[in-house]
Amino acid sequence: MVGLRYRLKSQASLQRKIVIRMRSRGETPEVAGDRIRDALRYTMTLSDEELALQARRSLDRLNEDGFYASRTKNYWLEGNAYKGVNVEMRAPGG
Repeated sequence: MVGLRYRLKSQASLQRKIVIRMRSRGETPEVAGDRIRDALRYTMTLSDEELALQARRSLDRLNEDGFYASRTKNYWLEGNAYKGVNVEMRAPGG
């Protein structure tokens, strides 16, 4: 795990995202806030050799604990500056 001190999005950043959604999509503050997907985030860095196996193990372990992947984005595709896989997880209670 890397960047743990950044796992919580700052209050200023959350407010900025909410305002942008309200202005661009006409959402209420409550709806805009509910749709923020990265208020809590974790980053795992793996070597090329262990990426697939360790990522699978991590997801399997989260599944065992009741979490599930609700959205996955593959950024390894050509043309993306960011290289990685972004997985949105849902907690057992939603």
